[in-house]
Amino acid sequence: GLGGEADPPSDLAAGGYRLDGPTIVDSDAIGDGIGRKPVLDCHVEARQLVVVYPDLHLRRRNREPAGHRPGELLLAQRAHNALALMAHGQGDHRLFRQHAQSSLDLARRVGAPTLERFPRFNLVNADVLAGEWAEAVRASSEALALARRVHVPRLMAGALTIRAIVMTYVGELAEAGVHLSEARATYGKGNVADRNLPTGLPEVMLALERGEAAHAVRLAAAMARAPGLLSSSLFPQGLALLAEAQVAAGDPAGALATARDLLAQGGAGNPFADALGARAEGLAHAALGNTEAAGVNLARAAEGFKTLDMPFELARARVEWAAA
Repeated sequence: GLGGEADPPSDLAAGGYRLDGPTIVDSDAIGDGIGRKPVLDCHVEARQLVVVYPDLHLRRRNREPAGHRPGELLLAQRAHNALALMAHGQGDHRLFRQHAQSSLDLARRVGAPTLERFPRFNLVNADVLAGEWAEAVRASSEALALARRVHVPRLMAGALTIRAIVMTYVGELAEAGVHLSEARATYGKGNVADRNLPTGLPEVMLALERGEAAHAVRLAAAMARAPGLLSSSLFPQGLALLAEAQVAAGDPAGALATARDLLAQGGAGNPFADALGARAEGLAHAALGNTEAAGVNLARAAEGFKTLDMPFELARARVEWAAA
């Protein structure tokens, strides 16, 4: 995800905390929500629910709740971060917010300011999904202020990227562009394996808002090729943006193929990917002149966004449905 977790920061190392290799965390330490279907993998073995997420294994055991030693708090915080990303990928902004807030609370208990960055970014993303624009503007400003105070390059770049997304949504395109330029420069100072993924989403959004359709396609295609996209919580949004850019650039056939790829890879059991894919397919059919197919898909998208309680996405799909 945006501003994703890296190695344990210096303020944790100073406290003697380490997280090396795969970690097993008792889910009693992280509260409810582990029963939801995750983005990546989930299976049951020996009556334990196992959630697999990069270097983190979460198991629900029938035993007493975990203690509250600093190391256990750190592990629980990281577990909440993983579960937050799973909820993000599914479009469940309420569960997303719940885990992000729990992660932030634990970061404050541990006393490491750099641990606040990831849950703060997630809370802003939850506001965006929920259409809470005033809160998104406020929270993204606070996250950026924290990043400038701590002055860790990856943290700074993530905060700038999140702020750019919010500013694009609220129509402050000039400010969004300034933040993205600084984010790109800041990522260049750090060790980021693929810079197309962290800044790709807001760059495509901004290009589309500026009417730069061909540029948006180039940016979105680069993001879609990023090695980490398929396993990222941004996967549904990334492919949906590529399809939208293709429609805007006059390639509805390409957009239709992208939409069907999104539905095939992410739509099964994922209501957010399904709604985004249906919208993308509807826009492609509308551009191709297939009015009936466009209406069917955009109606399905609107119903999906209504179920997910995403008012902005719902309103946009309804407008597009009416225009089809």
